[in-house]
Amino acid sequence: MVEVKRKDRESIEGMIRRFTKKLQQSGNIYRARKMRFHQKTKSRTVLKEEAKRKNMIMERREYLKKLGRFGMHKFRRSQQRIFQMRRPKALEKKHALTSKAPQASAK
Repeated sequence: MVEVKRKDRESIEGMIRRFTKKLQQSGNIYRARKMRFHQKTKSRTVLKEEAKRKNMIMERREYLKKLGRFGMHKFRRSQQRIFQMRRPKALEKKHALTSKAPQASAK
């Protein structure tokens, strides 16, 4: 930690200047900026799962392009289908029950 005490007859600007100089010399700013965007390394299994998921999405995209059905709206739906293929059946049943809630008729 860097500390600077104000000297006699020293202006605030001078004290701030000394503080910033000491801070740069200590290397704290360098370390903070270096660690700012640091990301923890992922395990091999996580990387493999991500690669499989990306590959499945790319295959689905290519398939839709061949059929001529590739559009952003339809692609999002295809991603949802791919995600649903990976979901446990218990979650699918729960999702089906909540999405088919009865609607009030407008008069």
